[in-house]
This record gives sequence, C-alpha cells and structure tokens, in this order.
Amino acid sequence: MEQVLGDDGNPLYWLDTWMTGYMPYMRYSADSTDEYLDYVNYKSENYVVSPAAGFIFDSSNVTSELTNLQTEIIASIYPIKFGMVSYEENIDDAIAKPKAAGLDAYLEEYRKQFSEYLEANPDVLEMAKGTTAE
Repeated sequence: MEQVLGDDGNPLYWLDTWMTGYMPYMRYSADSTDEYLDYVNYKSENYVVSPAAGFIFDSSNVTSELTNLQTEIIASIYPIKFGMVSYEENIDDAIAKPKAAGLDAYLEEYRKQFSEYLEANPDVLEMAKGTTAE
C-alpha cells in the first residue's frame, strides 16, 4: 500500500480516528511499527459496543423515498449548508420538503427493520456494557 504525499512530504489524506472500521478487516502498510498498530487498535477500558453495530438497513422497500430524499437534500439542505442561501429565509422549507419527499415512510421502514433486528438478536443489548435487555 502506498500513501500519497504532498510536496511538503506530508500525507495528502489520513483516516482519522472518527473513521473507524471493523477491526478484523483493517489493513495497514507493511512497514507499520508495532507501536503504531498498538495505538490504532487501542480499546479503552470503558468502551461500548453499539447495539446497532451488526444492523444493516435494506432500503429496497423505500427506494423511491430514498431517491427523493437524496435529491431534496441536495436541492434544499446543501445550499443552506454551504452558505449559498440565507438560513433564516430557507430553513422552514428545507425542513418541510424532506417530509413531502417521503422522510416519514423512510424512517418508519428503518424503525421497523431495526426493531426486527433487535428482536432477532436480543444479545446485542447485553454486549454493550451497562445495557440491559428489557
């Protein structure tokens, strides 16, 4: 694996700590030191395994809604996000338009699938320290 460096010798990209992946599938450069591997694979004493860690959402039942939402977010939210339009003058429409594009149906499908996942996998609630299944 080759890391691309800029003219100043520093990496042009870096997968920061918030960009975590599934540890068994992480790949590192062959010249990574043991100290570096220990650092990037460190787990604190108080880590928590998210009950959602094994959940994979299947959007096939809400494909139209998802397409509409993605289109609406680009049209309504991005201009506000990037400062191209006034927040105050556009936020009400930016909130209303995703609802009209199918946000509620999308969220309902997500909630349904996640509930089914939790029912089929009750042990995931126990995997998180301090969490108890109800």
